[in-house]
Amino acid sequence: MSSATAAPPLLGAVRGVAFRLAVAMAPANLLVVAVGPLAPADLPLVAALVVGNVTALVVGHDYAAEE
Repeated sequence: MSSATAAPPLLGAVRGVAFRLAVAMAPANLLVVAVGPLAPADLPLVAALVVGNVTALVVGHDYAAEE
């Protein structure tokens, strides 16, 4: 990777955390789907979980581990 396109270390760390968070949140989303219908009061929590996972996927998408 050339120095002109290298991401700052903090950005790389944020992308790494977001990538791992997206991977860790995926089973939680599957569990919510597997449990089935939820109470209407739980919908904001489910929406927040999905939005958080999508946000982590978008931020961590370009993450590449150091070789």
